[in-house]
Amino acid sequence: MRSLIVFIAVLLVCFNFVKPTSALECMPSCSSVDGKFLAIAGTNLSTIVDQEVVLNLVSTGENLEFSVFDGEAGENWDAAPNLDSRFHVMYQLYADPAGDASGLNGSVIATWTGNGSSGLNSGTPMANNGWSNFSFPNVPQALSPGGDYVYTMRVTPIDPDIPGNAQNVFKIRTTNELYVPAMFPVTFITPFGAQEDLAFFREDIMTLYPNATLDIDTMSICGLPPGETCDPNDPSCCLFETNYNGDWNFFMNVPGGETGLNVWDGDLDYGDFAGTVFDTDDPNTPGDPFLPPWSEGTDVVFQTARPANPHDNNGSSSEFIFVRDPSIQYFVIDPLGNSYQNFNPSGDREWELFRLDTTTDDPRIAEYRVDSIEPGRWEVRLVGVDMSNLNSILLPFDLRGEVVPEPPPAQVPTLNEWGLLGLSALILIASIMYIRRQRTLLT
Repeated sequence: MRSLIVFIAVLLVCFNFVKPTSALECMPSCSSVDGKFLAIAGTNLSTIVDQEVVLNLVSTGENLEFSVFDGEAGENWDAAPNLDSRFHVMYQLYADPAGDASGLNGSVIATWTGNGSSGLNSGTPMANNGWSNFSFPNVPQALSPGGDYVYTMRVTPIDPDIPGNAQNVFKIRTTNELYVPAMFPVTFITPFGAQEDLAFFREDIMTLYPNATLDIDTMSICGLPPGETCDPNDPSCCLFETNYNGDWNFFMNVPGGETGLNVWDGDLDYGDFAGTVFDTDDPNTPGDPFLPPWSEGTDVVFQTARPANPHDNNGSSSEFIFVRDPSIQYFVIDPLGNSYQNFNPSGDREWELFRLDTTTDDPRIAEYRVDSIEPGRWEVRLVGVDMSNLNSILLPFDLRGEVVPEPPPAQVPTLNEWGLLGLSALILIASIMYIRRQRTLLT
């Protein structure tokens, strides 16, 4: 019995008990309650990005696995003033082994639709306010030189001519890689208050403000007279706790050898209603007749000193429950933690360039002169982004969103190197003991 206990103890030492984990990569975020979405706007909403979102997905297994949050149209989050203005979109997949969205020049290899009207999910609409999971067998034409399978997903309206102030918002996630290819713009928003049914509007408010109270018959918030709200900065206000703090975080991996770094921001609507804070003519962004090539054919205007529409808060967030302090601005942060502030970003429907440069501090070329463009993971952190306002950004390298670890599953035992040696020794000893015992029995 004692020998058996020793044998089991030694055997257990042969194993490492590990918790295998994987990470979720999400665009723009992984949370189902933070109100952060990618957006495609309808024809009546001014936007400086074409009616599409372009993303790249990477698969390292047998299948491409991805999920879409709130992939349908209408109900929660989406802007749809009535049932007829629901803005349905389709998700088209292209093989893109180069990983730069050049696969868009090829053929569509798979399609999914938000309303389930066609495609691989025909008859099964995507979830409202929830995740829909999809799996697609990898195809040889998507095999990259590195051995992974790479795809471009293009999200566009099924019917691009739907009238009204409609928009479709969604998130995408995968357990592999997900990014917006370099030099492709993306539009994002925290939507608020444009649902076709006030019941969905109430649900969205309760998601963004878990302690809120709202009477949808009178539109009384926190028990106050209709049209009045308490100060969300006041701990006694039912709007005090919120799942949306006004911050957005985007990332890019910058290679070595760069002498400059460009960040383009679009339609951030910097400027208050009183006209005391306003956008200025950006000295290093060309004006008339220049338009960024990715914005041609949209509602973009020439860069100059532009007003805001809607106006940024530039003040106390007690005025409106969708406002976030401070005035909208962003920080470009290098891998060493050095931060460069853009405190006067773009106005209405214009693109502005924000540049770091290693060769000059001429404001007609760059906002900041830096000693070097450090290789590694850079962050673009926007703060003070109000709800219910479309914003756009474009980066010179692949734009990445949030990465979070998944909860680990149960512990799984694996053999370690010492374990293999120990197990081999145990087997050898057991074999010798067995042979000796057999010889004893024979004699």
